[in-house]
Amino acid sequence: MPSPDARESARIVRRARHVVLLLLVAASCGRFRNEDPMATDQATIVFINQSLAQADVYAIGSGGGEAVRLGVVLPGSTSALRVRSDLLHRSPLNIVARLLAESSSPQSGPVSLVAGDRVQITLQSNGRTLQVLPAS
Repeated sequence: MPSPDARESARIVRRARHVVLLLLVAASCGRFRNEDPMATDQATIVFINQSLAQADVYAIGSGGGEAVRLGVVLPGSTSALRVRSDLLHRSPLNIVARLLAESSSPQSGPVSLVAGDRVQITLQSNGRTLQVLPAS
């Protein structure tokens, strides 16, 4: 039977291994969480919802086709929505806000975006108009 000192030493070594393992996992997760290799291939839409309705935001490519959902923006909120590179190849895009419990779906009209662009789109408080400006 091992002595009490040997058992205590083994327990300390096990704890040290666990601490080192946890630190390695935390360090590797932090490195990947902050890096987005696709970020340079994307554009960003800063969507400001001044209306009283939730807005589901979609992008439709220049040839029409399927609407691609970019995200949801709650009433009175601002969200940064990423536009993937495969959508940028269909630029100019028409940005559409489908409003919850409303029959209207305001549209931006054609918006030309390339990778790295950042635009601001504001849904006016009346819920009928989208205003497109370069983002600051």
